[in-house]
Amino acid sequence: MGTDKHTTIPDFLVLTTCELALRQAPKRLEALLEQGKTRLICIVHHSDHWAEEQRKSDIRPWVDAGMIDFWTLSPHTATFLSNTIAAWDSNDSQPWDNPPSPPIRVFVPIFPVVAPNITTSEKAMQGLSFAMQGDYDPHRRDYKHIFERLGNFLAEAERNVSMHLLGQGNRPEVPENVKAHVFFDQGLSYTDFYALLSKVSAVLPGFASPEYLDRKASSSVPASLIAGTPLVADRRLLEAYAYVEEESVWLQEDGENEFDVVGRMLAASAKEREQKSQHAKDNAQRIIDGNVRRVGEWLQTGIIQMYCAGSEGEDD
Repeated sequence: MGTDKHTTIPDFLVLTTCELALRQAPKRLEALLEQGKTRLICIVHHSDHWAEEQRKSDIRPWVDAGMIDFWTLSPHTATFLSNTIAAWDSNDSQPWDNPPSPPIRVFVPIFPVVAPNITTSEKAMQGLSFAMQGDYDPHRRDYKHIFERLGNFLAEAERNVSMHLLGQGNRPEVPENVKAHVFFDQGLSYTDFYALLSKVSAVLPGFASPEYLDRKASSSVPASLIAGTPLVADRRLLEAYAYVEEESVWLQEDGENEFDVVGRMLAASAKEREQKSQHAKDNAQRIIDGNVRRVGEWLQTGIIQMYCAGSEGEDD
């Protein structure tokens, strides 16, 4: 952590889950802040947590010192965090001396993954399938609703369809009428996870809460782009996760449910499905290229800010 005289003091310290990490090494963080040579990169997963008094107390010294950047994982969470921070003074019984205005940036968590290149014909040979990923938690995914829709769809469909649930935790109860079509994929390595996700024809977000459209960032959205597998998305999702291009998803129109879209996907030609997958891959690559450029600019700006802060009061 760079607090010992024999260690190198970091220019940047990245807290990958900032809401939790701030409480894990408070004395070392205090020592780094006192030295004033390290800029904190605070990666935000849950924007609403920053309305809590403890979070404000934890981060306040870094904001006052102008030594912190907030990186959010989606445009909508950046907006929510900005509004939350703007309300800190007006709602605080002990207002800050100077209204905080730390940089709030959007870093979309999409990275290159080396996974097998699955062609449309190979997907067709394996049968039509789609996936949901994430913790097996009813607060994150509305499994009851999804299984009901799947049962209705299978009763009308003329082809065999399977659903893969990639995740961990306690498995949700699967109704008998869909049990033969539901597969749990647990304990996969990072590469195997994306290899499997790349084999399916679509990813269902399956949000159990509207909070994933205003204050929480879903991992399913970037995962679908990383895998090059189109997401089933409505226009509210596209508005919240503005980095997802419409051509990269199977669009759910007003009045449709997820399985209406799956039905349209079934009717699409192999060429149409391949084009949709390629759009998703191209969308991901453009984000990766932009991330490389933007992060370089952000870190350069941070270095300049730290240099200027360290030069205050010194002779030219």
